[in-house]
Amino acid sequence: MGFIGSNISTVINRPEGDGQKVTAIPVPRGKVHILGIAPTLTTGRNLFPSFGAVDVASFAPTIVIKPIGWQTWFTEYDHEADALPSDFTLRWDSGSGDWIVTEEGGAIGLQDNTGGGTDEDACSWDVPGNGSDPTNDIELLYLVNHSSSFVRSRGSGSIIRGSGSAGSEKGYLLSFDGISDEIELIRYKGDGTKSSLASASNTQIEETFYWWRFQVSDESGDVRLKARAWLFGASEPGTWGIDFLDTSADKITTDGWVGFLCEDNDSQYAFFSASENGDLAGLLGEDGVDSSENFSGGTTGNPAVGFDDRWHATDFTVETDAGSDGGKSLQDSTSTTARRGHVWETPGAGRDMEVLIEFETSVVGDEIGCSARQIGDSAAENGIVAYASNGNQLWVIDFREGNDDNLAVPTISYVADEKVKIRLRVIGSSVKARFWKSADSEPGTWNVDESTPRVVSGFPGISGSQYDGVKVHRIAVAYGGGTAAFS
Repeated sequence: MGFIGSNISTVINRPEGDGQKVTAIPVPRGKVHILGIAPTLTTGRNLFPSFGAVDVASFAPTIVIKPIGWQTWFTEYDHEADALPSDFTLRWDSGSGDWIVTEEGGAIGLQDNTGGGTDEDACSWDVPGNGSDPTNDIELLYLVNHSSSFVRSRGSGSIIRGSGSAGSEKGYLLSFDGISDEIELIRYKGDGTKSSLASASNTQIEETFYWWRFQVSDESGDVRLKARAWLFGASEPGTWGIDFLDTSADKITTDGWVGFLCEDNDSQYAFFSASENGDLAGLLGEDGVDSSENFSGGTTGNPAVGFDDRWHATDFTVETDAGSDGGKSLQDSTSTTARRGHVWETPGAGRDMEVLIEFETSVVGDEIGCSARQIGDSAAENGIVAYASNGNQLWVIDFREGNDDNLAVPTISYVADEKVKIRLRVIGSSVKARFWKSADSEPGTWNVDESTPRVVSGFPGISGSQYDGVKVHRIAVAYGGGTAAFS
């Protein structure tokens, strides 16, 4: 979880009231509100040492900092344990094991493991908390898809100003009505009843990710609610699908938690962002760290540290290799054909990433390359793969829950025991890939330039389907639109 905003500068009011702009407050990954500076008598203490002397002879600050935004891609949680994140709380009808973080459905994400049934299964995100103002303005931005078992009726979505318990649920719910193809605003009154307040036409496809933005604010004693939804990879609309003013006696002006509801489907949430007091809920960036690996530090005969199998198992081990830059390479000689993945966990999972790999194979019939957003198990593979095959093909494939979609198969050329490189760039729904021989300069054009909204987060890695005599010399990854490079 990180704070919203990459620029941590802010304007604060010092005791003199000059509103000096401070750009070096050590706040992790975020923009902040300075809630107060409490003076304390000391001797000759500098208010902001990194900004020179301050004309206050005896003043030492106590700075109270409050984040104005939070986000998670759910990648920082243990997504192989199938457990509720520690900073989420079960609400309403939810029981133990209902909400878990898992690797499936095209993302690392949060979902109701029970499918909801007819219960009001809810969970709250405790990091933003309930706020300090009983009429706090809240905005949510989240990324969600409805799985293949999606029941086409309302009952899944996000909650703002949630409170109460089973049978006395209270809060505003933004939901999807699959019967009418609408986004719908629902109010839980707090007495076991709920009512529809507003709706807007919005067709959504199963097993496809969509962005949702939901905003609740107070307006002259009433409550303004706004919402819109759009396809992952598309531009956000400039208008609201729902813009509704709740003037009724049942309007909810008390503070409450934010979270999700699942009543009768197992929708998966791959991203969650929240902000307060009119600030925009948005994207902070990636959790991953740009990295490069040449396996020179690996132990010969052992698996590479920081790598782990996904999909079908591999037999990759670090071996001495005089032809490799670091004197070692990652090698495998598994001859059977299967969908194999070897994810690189050390840099971390993310969304937008570029992966660069250099390899060679003694058998041109091998299928080997790199992957982005790779997660899942055998028969439930998720990820985007670019691999070379048969000496003349570059396959770029989008895997979603074991189903593959060949995005492109351009013609290439290479021979056995020849070092080659593949660069795979996945930004939003854009997928680009290029192939070239290591002895040549990298081309300026892409072999593949396609689009897919099906898989939204996961790991970088090595992937293919047959490794008779594969040597991976180097791999690198860059996040957030950066360019992967070997170091």
